[in-house]
Amino acid sequence: DQYEINRQAENITIVKYNETEAQVFVYFYIKMMAEETNTEVSSQGRQVTVFVSEDGTWKVSSVYYIGEN
Repeated sequence: DQYEINRQAENITIVKYNETEAQVFVYFYIKMMAEETNTEVSSQGRQVTVFVSEDGTWKVSSVYYIGEN
């Protein structure tokens, strides 16, 4: 409720996939605006999200993010 957040994803790539696990790479541009002060903060970085298949449903197992600034 304190921030307006805008995340833009680019270069979305499936780097690994099989019946039980998937790894997805994405490059993020993130902008956050503090609503009370109108202060803007931006960052960018790379992220790999690991999904696992449990009972036929894909669930996020872990997220690895490396920021660049």
